Amino acid sequence: MDHGALIRDEYAAAGLFESGPVQEATAVWPTMASDPELPFPDRVRNLKNLAHGFTRMGHLAHAEAALDEGIAIEDRLVRGFMRESKAVWLVEQGRVPEAIAIYEGLLRQFWMDSASIKRCQDNIARLKS
Repeated sequence: MDHGALIRDEYAAAGLFESGPVQEATAVWPTMASDPELPFPDRVRNLKNLAHGFTRMGHLAHAEAALDEGIAIEDRLVRGFMRESKAVWLVEQGRVPEAIAIYEGLLRQFWMDSASIKRCQDNIARLKS
């Protein structure tokens, strides 16, 4: 699944979730979370969405299981969450060049998903302008 199709499907499911038919949205996320063509980070994000759906429906054990599955996947990956958090903090401290260096370093990581790449590129452009 390409990034455009992924985003379209995720927005469609989120629209269902927000407009009320939570069961329909919750039926879509497991398929995306188990799609072997999707990068692991995208699969983890869909498991998080699934957990939100299960929580709203009151299925807390299923929500926790979805979260645990996402954690198990993410534990196998090197992730940039804390690096991005540090970059945000550096900007807040006025240390913009160091933040840009972190974002540029993240762009060289093989495990970055397409949404994270776009976010880092946008942050670099904003900080350099």
